[in-house]
Amino acid sequence: MNRWIRRQPIRRKVALLMGAASVVALLLAGVAVVLYEFTTFRPRVLRDAKTQAELIRGNSVTALQLNDREAMRANLDTLRSRPEILSATLFDADGTVQARYAPRGAPPPPSVLTPGATFYPGRLLLIDRIAVDSQPIGWLSLQYAVPPLWLRLQQYGIMVAVVLFALGIASALLLGMLGRSVTVPLLRLAGAAREITETGNYRLQVPPRAGDEIGVLTDAFNRMVATAAEQQVELRQNEARLRLALDSARLDAWVLDLPADGPPLLEPLLARVSPPDRAGVAAQIGAAIAERSGFKLEFRAPGNPGDERWTALMGRIYRDEATGTSRLIGVAQDVTEQRRTEQQLIQSQRMEAIGNLAGGIAHDFNNLLTAIIGYLSFVQRRLPPDAQVREDLTEVERAARRAAALTSQLLSYARRQMVVPASVDLNATVSGLTPMVRRLVGEDIEVETELAETDGSVRVDPGQLEQVLLNLVANARDAMPAGGALRLRTRHVTLTPTAARTIPEARPGQYIALEVEDTGVIPTPVSSTSRAMYCPGRARFRRRARGSTSPSRWRTPAWG
Repeated sequence: MNRWIRRQPIRRKVALLMGAASVVALLLAGVAVVLYEFTTFRPRVLRDAKTQAELIRGNSVTALQLNDREAMRANLDTLRSRPEILSATLFDADGTVQARYAPRGAPPPPSVLTPGATFYPGRLLLIDRIAVDSQPIGWLSLQYAVPPLWLRLQQYGIMVAVVLFALGIASALLLGMLGRSVTVPLLRLAGAAREITETGNYRLQVPPRAGDEIGVLTDAFNRMVATAAEQQVELRQNEARLRLALDSARLDAWVLDLPADGPPLLEPLLARVSPPDRAGVAAQIGAAIAERSGFKLEFRAPGNPGDERWTALMGRIYRDEATGTSRLIGVAQDVTEQRRTEQQLIQSQRMEAIGNLAGGIAHDFNNLLTAIIGYLSFVQRRLPPDAQVREDLTEVERAARRAAALTSQLLSYARRQMVVPASVDLNATVSGLTPMVRRLVGEDIEVETELAETDGSVRVDPGQLEQVLLNLVANARDAMPAGGALRLRTRHVTLTPTAARTIPEARPGQYIALEVEDTGVIPTPVSSTSRAMYCPGRARFRRRARGSTSPSRWRTPAWG
């Protein structure tokens, strides 16, 4: 019954409550009638009867003393105006009837005179002693009409009907007010909650109300929905971030339910494992589950044996305290590229070791070349100017210096040579190297210099600058096997944004250009030009070939 009542709408509950209240009101009205009968009506009838008996007794004392029956009857005849009095009888002291008022159908007088009041059906019998100076002179018997209860129910019914009508009006008003103030707002809240559950639209808001309890509930509902909407947005953002992170890291999330009893079903995880590795992987996962600890392992994935793929599997046990169930949650990651990168790193470390070894050998060889060049200088000084062997020694010295330049490059590659940038005058450097350039290119090539008029200072490593310049000169010499002209030029250059886009990593601004220009192969009218541009903080070298000389190429030195 209680469950059925709880499932009913509020208005029906209120209607049932009003009906129960009406039944209770009727029961209370019946109880009130009974209580009124015994506490109010009968005491009032008895009081009225005693008052009337007192009047009759006072008017009948003299007649009883004189034994005047006519006066007694005349006194009793005055009761005809009182229809509620059924009969009245005067007795002498011996109990003999002296006078009696008894309309037709009146009950007979009592046979036994006992003072007191007794209620009978439809009447009240009152017997009273008449005395003078404490001496009894007679008796009075008065029978007072008392209508039975069922005859008076009509009056009570009208009262009950009025009460029920008022109760019905109050119930209707209460139901209407309850519908407008409680039922409709609650139904609106319930409809909004149902729509949110079905559609997931957490932006839905219920119109606000006054500050009563339903209004407070509505405001709390709207705040709760707004908070849920914000949490939904944040949850979607976090989910998108997590998905992006998983995709970026090439992670695949997985969840495996663990039974309360019995071994776990690992087939979904073992499907990722190559058949030869499945037994070992299953044993490691089973041991981690038994110990309630996490695990991390790597294994080969099933696929083409020629393209071996590796997967890393990580997981841990999560227990839901609310339900008491356990799950194995983790991620899987393709670590094939990581393993290949590790192998490449190992190979790079080996190459670095080889480079260090080569640098050490080049350093020792450079020391030997320094000694060879020094002793060649000593020999040349002791030879007479017209000695035929002097030219041979010059060629040997030239080869040694070229070997020294080669070892310098090896040292730079092996990072064994320190790069020390300094402020260098480009004009002075070109002027200082001009004699060496003439000896390097030979007598068949004419060397010209064209230097900028203004200051040509740049910040660069002096040794590497000289090395680059000599390399460009050597390339130009090789481009002119039959002789020609070589021009060394320095000048200021303004690099425009359009021109800067044609040069890798170049920015617009003021530069100092170092150009090495040759005439190329004779008699073909072609030439090749090598150009280097410097600006504070960076340097770029370019050798541009025209005609059938060596191809164009860029060189980016290792200084800033």
